Amino acid sequence: MDILQQIPTRDSLLLLSKHQIRQFFVKHPQLAVSVCHKYAAALIGEEVAPTIAQGETSYTVKGKTKVVQFRDVRSPLDVRLVAEAQKTYGRLVPSCKRIDRVCDVEVYLMDAVPGDPFSVVQRDLFAPDKTSHLAVTVQHFAEFMASAWLDGMNAPRQCDIAKLREGHQERLAKLARALPQRLQAELRQVCDRLADLFAPDYPQVLNHIELMEMNMHVDARNGEICGVVDWAGATTGPFGLSFCGLETLLGVLTADNFIFLPQETRLRALFWQRFYTITCITSTRQRGAVHLARRVGLFEMYGFNSGDPAREGDFSLIILEATLAVQSPI
Repeated sequence: MDILQQIPTRDSLLLLSKHQIRQFFVKHPQLAVSVCHKYAAALIGEEVAPTIAQGETSYTVKGKTKVVQFRDVRSPLDVRLVAEAQKTYGRLVPSCKRIDRVCDVEVYLMDAVPGDPFSVVQRDLFAPDKTSHLAVTVQHFAEFMASAWLDGMNAPRQCDIAKLREGHQERLAKLARALPQRLQAELRQVCDRLADLFAPDYPQVLNHIELMEMNMHVDARNGEICGVVDWAGATTGPFGLSFCGLETLLGVLTADNFIFLPQETRLRALFWQRFYTITCITSTRQRGAVHLARRVGLFEMYGFNSGDPAREGDFSLIILEATLAVQSPI
């Protein structure tokens, strides 16, 4: 199977974007594209155009250096959370400021992120002759993850460990009651060891839990990650719940499967090599906890579909099974 043929084209992504824009304004009939563009242009002092990646609850336009987002009031952004993310992940997190409320949407001003969403450049980077560029992307993602570990170890977050642990126990227990039998053994192993992720020497960090193709911006010319956006759903929890973002960089969801690149094994090894070089994690116990966190993140990301446990035939369950089958080196 030609994996490149399974990746959406730029034209198909534009069609999706147009559909999402139409749906946004159907839900907000008192607004119009022209009204939003006029408001945004006046705010940043330059012409704006829709970004290629849109969301279900927002409409986003971009100038040369700034982005303006009109967001449903029922799905607000926590600007303090974004500021926390900047402290943890540095320059890859664009600044965000709430400006106003227009009709029934909140308006936010953000720094424009260079590059394009990974969904746009994925076809280029997955081409056989661009493996060196994709290797850069993978290593940059390792650096992104390592920054959270280092921040968590150097400046521990003040949080209710018992409450956090209880929340994860409840989510995993919900999956244990519903996921197919073939996944139950793996899930029991994860549940039995969950306490390892709340040990005194294991960091609790701010995790971006939706590191999908549209939320990572990459420069297709060299593979460098330029920014990570959409921190609305970020949560505090054990380090490593965001490792599922690596799967986004190494595979593609087809109509009935999740397939990895032929060079996936080598790229994954490159990721872990870079990650451990930066973090200096050498103990087998801590490395085991890191990989446990990856599996917890996979279950919590792909074990659910729209808030309910995934069922047979759901795309999320297909991804879960494929990614759990990968044995990452400790």
